Amino acid sequence: MKVPSYLSRPSLDKDWITKLELEIDQITNYPGFDPNDIQNVDAFLVQSGWPEHVRGLNTTELQSLVKPPTQDEFPILKETVTWIFDVAVATIKYIPDSIQKQLKSKNLR
Repeated sequence: MKVPSYLSRPSLDKDWITKLELEIDQITNYPGFDPNDIQNVDAFLVQSGWPEHVRGLNTTELQSLVKPPTQDEFPILKETVTWIFDVAVATIKYIPDSIQKQLKSKNLR
């Protein structure tokens, strides 16, 4: 006796799940810092010559030299950074579109 098609259970194709997991990994994993890619460096660092300063240095070693401050270091730092962030978020909607486009462009110089 043949089972009617509406009662048969389709086989699960797991390839799409694997592909989806890989895409999620690609999206969520930080690709690393490339000092030669202008998109990884903000305008201030470009103007200060930072990409030229770090060119050729081991980025993993540079990153290891940077650590968050301890609880008792720089007591006002967290409040100040939070305030700056809040002001930036509150005022971003007032930045003209032309300036926002320039900030998002690859040509930051």
